[in-house]
Amino acid sequence: MALFIVCCTVVLACESDFDPRGEEAAEQFVVEGYIEVGPGASPCFVLLSKTLDFAGEIGLEELNASIVREATVEVVIGGDAPVELISVCWSELDTTLRSIIEEQLGLGSVDPDVDICVFVDLLGELRPDIGDTCRLHVNTADVDFTSSSVIPPYVPLDTLYVVEPPGEQSGPWRQVMSSIADPLGESNFYRYLTSINDGPFIAGLATVTDDALFDGQEFDFTLQKSEPPGSGFDETFGLYALGDTARIKWLTIDQAQFDFWNTLEFGRANQGPFSTYTRVRGNVDGALGVWGASSTDIYTIIIE
Repeated sequence: MALFIVCCTVVLACESDFDPRGEEAAEQFVVEGYIEVGPGASPCFVLLSKTLDFAGEIGLEELNASIVREATVEVVIGGDAPVELISVCWSELDTTLRSIIEEQLGLGSVDPDVDICVFVDLLGELRPDIGDTCRLHVNTADVDFTSSSVIPPYVPLDTLYVVEPPGEQSGPWRQVMSSIADPLGESNFYRYLTSINDGPFIAGLATVTDDALFDGQEFDFTLQKSEPPGSGFDETFGLYALGDTARIKWLTIDQAQFDFWNTLEFGRANQGPFSTYTRVRGNVDGALGVWGASSTDIYTIIIE
């Protein structure tokens, strides 16, 4: 299910003591938008919704009611003229078109009973480049909110290779390793998603990292296979099956997008009776959420 629905359920948590049941939080808008450049780039798109009551019921009716379907969404690159994104709602599409758009935008498989609407650059009018400032302007229900992000330089993966996982009985399962040469003296932020046998790209439990611990270094690291939401943990978690074709979508992202995903994933993993609330960081003025810029490419490897 698309991330924006998850964001709707995260209503202003914080690191200090906080009881959401005692808060009368006003309804807020939630933005999830991305603009990418590179061979693996998805079309620019924006998802809009409203927050849901922390202590209230969350079902299909509440989710559908939270989705914003009418808005003017514009993106400006540098000094170019604004480009208005086109609204596309799932209820207006047949199954084939929905699947194509889900794949192109990297949304995964969306519940057919959830009538999401996405504002997307269907005509390919936006042509960002490395270093471009990309500004977002949204107007809905007489409310305006804005954001701005810069497309970061791309840092590629150097190699991909397959190794046996630790343990004596690896069977038909393998790890995928990669190497990278991180540029010295620059703050870089990375994210990745995986796809198996031309399936949808899926984000794992922890998809982002910065280079605070390896600035300017060359090193190898594991690229775990991302598991679908709700998958259990067993000895094959994060491993690839022999014979599969894996695609890795590797992104160099801006810091605002890193902060958003880092806090969201930390809050999602930090659950249980002794956990603390985590405020998800955003970069949208007047709303919750993220407007993220990325440079990206897609790598393919056969697990053999």
